[in-house]
Amino acid sequence: MKSCWARNLAPVWSGAISGLAAWVALVGCVDSSSPGIDPVFDTLPNGVIQVENPPTGLWQAGEGFVLHETLRIGTVHGDGPDLFGWIQDLEVDAAGGIDSEGFFYDLEKSSSPGREEVLVRYDGQFHAVDTIPVPEHPEGSAGIQVPTPRGVATYPKPFAGRAEWALVSDGGMWVAITDQYKLLRLTREGDTLRVVTKPFVPVSVTAEERDERLKGLREVGADLSRFEVPSSKPPIADIFVDDQENAWVIPVLAGDETESIAEVFDSLGVFLGEVQLPLRLPASPVIIRDQTLTTITIDSLGVPYVVRFKIQDRSAG
Repeated sequence: MKSCWARNLAPVWSGAISGLAAWVALVGCVDSSSPGIDPVFDTLPNGVIQVENPPTGLWQAGEGFVLHETLRIGTVHGDGPDLFGWIQDLEVDAAGGIDSEGFFYDLEKSSSPGREEVLVRYDGQFHAVDTIPVPEHPEGSAGIQVPTPRGVATYPKPFAGRAEWALVSDGGMWVAITDQYKLLRLTREGDTLRVVTKPFVPVSVTAEERDERLKGLREVGADLSRFEVPSSKPPIADIFVDDQENAWVIPVLAGDETESIAEVFDSLGVFLGEVQLPLRLPASPVIIRDQTLTTITIDSLGVPYVVRFKIQDRSAG
């Protein structure tokens, strides 16, 4: 089976966030059935550490994480507190959402032209300290603009790359450039510390998927040719971060397998291996802390539940 990678050749700085680098990429393919090798570390002239991972992680047979459900709150009957209508958000304790220096963050509407949202950092007295631009794809937003009676509406381009991000406890971020399988570790100031890559197996966009997306866009007045739709899907669907600064990447897989596994990278960007997920994780909320994963799920009847899973280290027995 062939796997592909994007290799960084030279940095090209983007104005999306201070210090966020776009990288000229050389794409190649290898046979992923060949034996794995160790991660390759390199320090670029600007001080950024580049980590090139092999297709397989460091975990050996019998190692890694396994998830066991330990709590499920929700009901379809009664009038108690576990009868949820719609769960917008959740928190597992009072420290959630606060970084290691006591700040917390709120995603708010931006007043800057061309930018919809910014992260606002508040101190412990609820005073706004500064704003942090939300990371964007190095090539900009792949939006399709459609004139409307009240102005212009923007719709995402089908299967285009995005910049997905998750906050780390020090106020920095892990950012996933979804169409390149590239992870960026940013400081709180937006400077790039690490660029992490891993080979991936491209998943093709089927004709049915392409036509369905085009039909929806044409219904709202968008003019997009089928030749403008990428032939393959971005290899990353989403990214989450735990309290050890590990990045949990949700890869795009063929068929209905997407969101069935997470690919875990440690705080240095080293690929550890895969974790089987017991359910499809929503975009939010997903809280991975104190060896537990807490999120929400909805059953076939539309009933929402809060669920918690214990993250067990296989090697610990």
